Amino acid sequence: MDLTGIKRIVFTEEQIKNRVAELGKQISQDYKDKYPILISVLKGTMYFVADLTRQLDIPINIDFMSIGVYQGIAKNSGIVRINKDLDLNITDRHVLFVED
Repeated sequence: MDLTGIKRIVFTEEQIKNRVAELGKQISQDYKDKYPILISVLKGTMYFVADLTRQLDIPINIDFMSIGVYQGIAKNSGIVRINKDLDLNITDRHVLFVED
């Protein structure tokens, strides 16, 4: 891996892998028998969600959504545009929302 220009490494690859494994174990314990839906906000969480789901030992559904801001509106307005909405019905389901 070329680290040219990188001044400081905050977390090593190994530390990140270990933490993702811990999260997977904790989610598996907390949501056992609850069949949660994991929602990934594209595109920033795609790889993290893939790594996380490999660590889960419970059945889950995965869905994706894409959001953005309306052009010409201040970033802090709180107004978002849904570019891709959910395909699954989340009514009465346990939802884990992953956003970067």
